[in-house]
Amino acid sequence: MHLLDRSIGNLISWPAIQEVHPDSIGKSSKMPTDQSFILSLFREACCRTEFQQKWMSSDTWAALINKYYVFDSDLSFTGKELLASINAQKQRHLQSQMDLKTNIPIDHVGIFREKHRFKGKSSYSWFFYATTKGSSPLKTEKKWFECIVDAEELLNKGITRKESTETKNTTKNLLETYRPSSPSKKRKLSSPVRLRTSEKQQPFEDSPSSCTKASISSSVHHCPCTTTIPSMSYWDSPEARKLFRAHDDEDTQQSIRIQIEELMKANETESSYVEVIQDGEKMEEDTLTAYEKHLIRQKSQLLCISLHLALENMNKWTWNQCCREAIEMAKKMGVTATKNPKTIEKWYRNFREKRKFCVPLKAKHNLPPFLELNPDVFHAMKEYATSNLATLSVEMMSEYIHHVVLPQMIENEVKESNRELDQESA
Repeated sequence: MHLLDRSIGNLISWPAIQEVHPDSIGKSSKMPTDQSFILSLFREACCRTEFQQKWMSSDTWAALINKYYVFDSDLSFTGKELLASINAQKQRHLQSQMDLKTNIPIDHVGIFREKHRFKGKSSYSWFFYATTKGSSPLKTEKKWFECIVDAEELLNKGITRKESTETKNTTKNLLETYRPSSPSKKRKLSSPVRLRTSEKQQPFEDSPSSCTKASISSSVHHCPCTTTIPSMSYWDSPEARKLFRAHDDEDTQQSIRIQIEELMKANETESSYVEVIQDGEKMEEDTLTAYEKHLIRQKSQLLCISLHLALENMNKWTWNQCCREAIEMAKKMGVTATKNPKTIEKWYRNFREKRKFCVPLKAKHNLPPFLELNPDVFHAMKEYATSNLATLSVEMMSEYIHHVVLPQMIENEVKESNRELDQESA
């Protein structure tokens, strides 16, 4: 009887049934915030005057938004989550606007981005700059990364009740727009419920491992979580960076746009073709023929079209398809330098390393005027030097000129003069 009482006591004291409040479900691990909601808050923050005209990191932007706009800790997010929202596949249009450097349209979003790796760091950090729509970042004598701020003053600033109410209403409106709808089959638990931790009968021993199992089982059955898989853009892949030769301080799309801007210089003026030729500024006007200059301009046009198509269609298209389509589009404009996409690929390989065309220049003989005017003398001296290479010296060549070349020239000149006199007397 004593044994039975002890068994009953153990059974009663066993925590096989736990009381769980619905509000506590899921509090142990914060659910990821919706990317569209994060992006909307970011764009809303970029419209604030006090946040504009500053280069700030993604972490700083996230901290500012969390301070000024987020009233619930469950809605807060990190700089890494902000980056993931901006770099999402469906935000390509926004990314392309952020990467513009020149020719900013009047309907531009007013947000720009750059990335930089500080000395001693192994990875790059992203920085964002907000301004009014259709405007460019303010030009300064410093480089952009020397103007980065940590917004310490804004982060330490007190928020008034009026300002807090306004931003809270903004966040609530955005939250209603992007709140994910709950599945119809699941109903919200409105009161504390008692959840069995396992389907099997529990042993009488009160062990720590059993409590762990109970907790896990409860979370599995009643706390479904959402796993966010980060999307990998083609433009972030090593293959894209290698194909388009992106520099360390650029992403691939930035690199392509910079190359397009460089290629467009070839057709700006009559002599601007030298802008896309390596060491072109050292070339003389008559170094290239008229056809070679024409070909440089057409190469630049075809590569511009190909790179634009790559920005719009890769990785749905291959680079070869972009080049092929560029040829068809260029035909309509009278640009017919080639009909083979492989040729454009070859031109691009020649261009992408230095972002200039490497044009092999013809060797130019800078001979003294005397030899240029007397090519027969030049060839005679060259032949003499070649046949006496083993013993050739300055003295030997000087003797040859004075004892052979000059007397021969005088003799030929006298003969020519006598022939002219004979013709006149006759």
